[in-house]
Amino acid sequence: MKKNKNTLEPKCILTNRALAFTATRKLIPCCWLDDHKVWNQKWIKNFYKKDNHIDNHKTIDTIVEGSDFKEFYKMLIVNPDDAPPVCRRHCGIKKSIDVNKTVIRDKFEVNEYIVNNINKKND
Repeated sequence: MKKNKNTLEPKCILTNRALAFTATRKLIPCCWLDDHKVWNQKWIKNFYKKDNHIDNHKTIDTIVEGSDFKEFYKMLIVNPDDAPPVCRRHCGIKKSIDVNKTVIRDKFEVNEYIVNNINKKND
């Protein structure tokens, strides 16, 4: 018996997709998060905090290397079930779970290098 379960292929991590710069002068992981309908969703609302306004930073690196970006990327890899609906809509994939054999086969494997680097940056 096989069941389909949603998982993620986060394009903001696995591709060279550019960051987005909003009209409210915030830097966000991708353009799909720049929608007033999702601004208050868990994880996304952190990018819209007053502290993350571009004028409060000397470089873009201080924003991207900040805890909001690190925690968001870590969540997408380590706990994708907690991802916001907008991420699931645009980056969701299906994976097959063979319940009888308890074997999970993903369409892709998350690059171990990315996971290890995210964990190192949070230390």
